[in-house]
Amino acid sequence: MNIRSLIYKLNLDLLIPEFPRIIYRRVPNIFFKKFWKKAKMEQNLDQDLIKITDNFLASDSYKNLTSIYWKHLGFKDFRLLLENGIENYPTTVGRDYFTFLWLNESTINKTIDKVKHDKIDIKIDLFKKHKNLNYQESFFYNNLLILLLQNLKKIRGFELLKSLNDNAYLGYGDPYLTVDGINVTHDKVNSIFDFINISDLPNFNKKNQSVLELGAGSGRTSEALMTLNTNIKKYVICDIPPSNYISYKRLKRAFPDKNINLLFDYSSAADLTKAIEESDISYIFPHQLQYIENKFFDTSIAINCLHEMNSKNLNYYFNNINRLSKYFYFTIWTEIYLKFSNKFILFGPQERRNLSKGDYPIKQNWEMLKKSEAIFPSNFISVSYKIKEKARTKEN
Repeated sequence: MNIRSLIYKLNLDLLIPEFPRIIYRRVPNIFFKKFWKKAKMEQNLDQDLIKITDNFLASDSYKNLTSIYWKHLGFKDFRLLLENGIENYPTTVGRDYFTFLWLNESTINKTIDKVKHDKIDIKIDLFKKHKNLNYQESFFYNNLLILLLQNLKKIRGFELLKSLNDNAYLGYGDPYLTVDGINVTHDKVNSIFDFINISDLPNFNKKNQSVLELGAGSGRTSEALMTLNTNIKKYVICDIPPSNYISYKRLKRAFPDKNINLLFDYSSAADLTKAIEESDISYIFPHQLQYIENKFFDTSIAINCLHEMNSKNLNYYFNNINRLSKYFYFTIWTEIYLKFSNKFILFGPQERRNLSKGDYPIKQNWEMLKKSEAIFPSNFISVSYKIKEKARTKEN
């Protein structure tokens, strides 16, 4: 068991003084640019990673739209990526996305409750040891995968797994098990959960669908949506490195025939709109949302990212979604406290995030269509809104 797992298992994180936590998450951010400059000089880095990162560090997205928490996490993930290579990201950087190798009680209890009386009839190699995972991690991964599969069968989503291609889902050393001739992973199953929820949106299956995804992570959900819904014509990913680098490489592998472009150099509405129209899949930074014309997207989604944003950034995204999109689907923690988001190092209250207590800037013209507990993780909820035409403006 690694130190991080032990800390959470024994709740030792509650005993760590606040000041060391703050230093741990803030001080390294000061040195990121120096770290990056040195890495470019000493390592043979992918030119795409250099282009994405250099553009990001010079952008308003880095200066004003990246939280302290994500600067800390991004620095850590860059180190993992450069030390282990993108070919091993599922078991390195992926631990900060949706590869789960440890869980606390609130993350898994309701997922188990849904199937606790079921008779499990899944033929699977339970004791398979995966590359880059030790025996304990492999055993946990396999057992969680069985739990996810059993939940997927209950909502009749297992057949959808057959459509997800292994070329990208298993293209980077991903841990997997084979069930009924299908290679299955955490990413595949969790992406199907989201796809089923998003498919409930009234317009999601209409032709020439345009989709905006905030914080696409590794690109697992993006790939599932574009694979299972062929009506999607335009897909725009708004994210920061190293996540957008990973998903860019992944989606180029998943969709070799699609026109996939990095559009970070555009700073006018006309030029960016034209570039998006000429692309199948586009990548932009957060600050570029302001350059996209009103009502451009049919659907916007945000999976497991909004709850970790500070109030300033959250308002920026919600204001733009209100202006840009017709429907909005997102998943968030039921409740979370942002311990390291306040502006001052030792002072200032922790920001709470709880949808039912009004901690998200939901607009008056948004009509909630559905709110439900996520199948997994248990302490997540999924929410969808229709954004009414009347008040969809840049300010509201």
